[in-house]
Amino acid sequence: MEKELVFISWTGELGKKLALTLKETMFKLDPFEGWVSDVDIETGAAWFQSTKEALKKAKIGIVCLTPESSKRPWINFEAGYLYGQINKCQLVKFKENLINPLKQLQAMDGTKLNDWQKLLCELTGNRNNYVCEKWAQSEFPKLQEIINLIDKPPHSSVFKINQTLANIQEIADSLKDNRFFRENIYYQEVIYDSYLKYRRLNNDLNDNQSRYLAPASQYPHILISLQKNISPVVKAIALVNIEEQFWQQRTGKEILRTSHHDNIRVFVFTSEKDFESNYLTILEHAKQYKVYGISFANLSTVLGSEYSKDFSIIEGNGKDKLLAKYDDEALDQKNICFIAEEDEISKHEKKFNDLLESKLAISIPETAHNDEVELFIQTIFTGLTVYETKHIEMSAYINVNDYDEHEEKHAYYQDMMQKMFEICLDHRRNNPASCRILEFGAGTGIFTKRLNEMPNVDEIVAIEIDWRCYGILEHKFRKQGKVKPLYADSRTYDPEGKFDYIFSSFADHHIKRGDKQKYFHNVKRNLNPGGLMIVGDEFIRSHNPINKEERKSALKEYHNHIIEIARQQGEDILALLEEKALESGLEEKGDFKVSCEQYEGYLNKAGFKFKQERIGPPDPELAKRIGGVYVYKAWLPNDS
Repeated sequence: MEKELVFISWTGELGKKLALTLKETMFKLDPFEGWVSDVDIETGAAWFQSTKEALKKAKIGIVCLTPESSKRPWINFEAGYLYGQINKCQLVKFKENLINPLKQLQAMDGTKLNDWQKLLCELTGNRNNYVCEKWAQSEFPKLQEIINLIDKPPHSSVFKINQTLANIQEIADSLKDNRFFRENIYYQEVIYDSYLKYRRLNNDLNDNQSRYLAPASQYPHILISLQKNISPVVKAIALVNIEEQFWQQRTGKEILRTSHHDNIRVFVFTSEKDFESNYLTILEHAKQYKVYGISFANLSTVLGSEYSKDFSIIEGNGKDKLLAKYDDEALDQKNICFIAEEDEISKHEKKFNDLLESKLAISIPETAHNDEVELFIQTIFTGLTVYETKHIEMSAYINVNDYDEHEEKHAYYQDMMQKMFEICLDHRRNNPASCRILEFGAGTGIFTKRLNEMPNVDEIVAIEIDWRCYGILEHKFRKQGKVKPLYADSRTYDPEGKFDYIFSSFADHHIKRGDKQKYFHNVKRNLNPGGLMIVGDEFIRSHNPINKEERKSALKEYHNHIIEIARQQGEDILALLEEKALESGLEEKGDFKVSCEQYEGYLNKAGFKFKQERIGPPDPELAKRIGGVYVYKAWLPNDS
């Protein structure tokens, strides 16, 4: 096969090391042949003279962009020249924040293995996907060694200083002509507070001067700062335990302490249970300012779906107003959007007033007593709400936001997910056609995220029955066309069409033992001939399942092992999650772990053949005493 010359450009000492490493790693893969100039592009004419012959032969162009390099004139000239000369050209960022004009071109992240796997597959015309992925995996560690130099002196100190100076200048340029910033005291305070405390300003200010995005986690702290420094009046809708779960925490108490007495807040509840658990907190707020309560169903009736969300209108001096609402557009994280645009504020203010005039929002008096809870419940929850029929399982005993953030640090979890992924890739070598994937018990989407990276997949259906987990899952993948989150039951989900692979990651142990046979029957019903069920889960040691004390002892031995590892690694939140999981298992209210022998009995009874692999603990004797994390590959007897 004829070699395809890959022209790799660079600038600076570090850029040269990266380019040479790419030549000897990623682009040693057949049919590529890397070419790297030994002359820095900053030398101008010398660079052009030494490389023009190579450009004539090159089929592919790679531009290595190290920190601050996109601000250099010659790199912009070279990128433009390469794009004009070579059909296949790719900008590769190595911890570089692009600026115009390079910002307008599509760039990949050179620090991520997955991006290299995708690029090699694309450059080979989607041929030999498996070969490209394995090649990238084997060569990436060599490239990573050079990437790590970026964060070490002398590179790191120079880049950080230049980046800081550039950021300060960019902030000043973006704000000096912004009329919303000049004229709105609340907008000024939000932006100033964000920069002073968090050392960040969102680049969206350059494109839309009336809107500023900040991570949603910053919102309560920014609100507290506003209330302390300027004492505005806040009119707000707060969806309790959906977006805002801080009202009973220290942050919520500080919001209360700093609130203006003219504030108005409508607390929205999805269930009677949520209202009851927050009732005393609501009374404390009602002593400070005007408080209303409403069910989510009634909120939707009055405002419609577009406005049935958390938002706040911040005002006070008769002129300046600011709208804060959770942003639905960002894919990477949940944001809060501060909006100074007058029309948008007016629309939300009108909706807020409509809500108060609807009489469905019930005023909570500061003199209310605990014995009035039932009366308020009857008044607020007229009929069934949209959410009352939604199932709560895991989120009944753990904080699912903490789970989503920390569960990947669980001992053996990363290795388990990697093994599940590898089993699928190995199986697909003999079945390279595009496939459909079903994930049962997707939770908050931790493993779904990895499935989404798998190449040549038509559709991933992610099933979750816990409503709060599903909310996070749906938010993460609502704009990912390949992933289809569904609120459904793994025991009964039976759509048209079948799936080539069915995955379950840390999910099967949430199915009650009496329901497991029905669950495995449903797996069979959804699996294509020749397909695989791939399960990664936690299993306790062999025990007599009829003997409750013996089962409890087995649960404690396994969980205490995981808790001890978490504590040793300084992962206190993860340890707390494990303690809650142990408690739920002992009480049999959500966690129903079994031994490997029990699990294999269910597989045999359902007619599956299977192979098992222990992930951890690595010591077989320890695993025999306490159990561990295992991966099962299961298939039906007539399948290979």
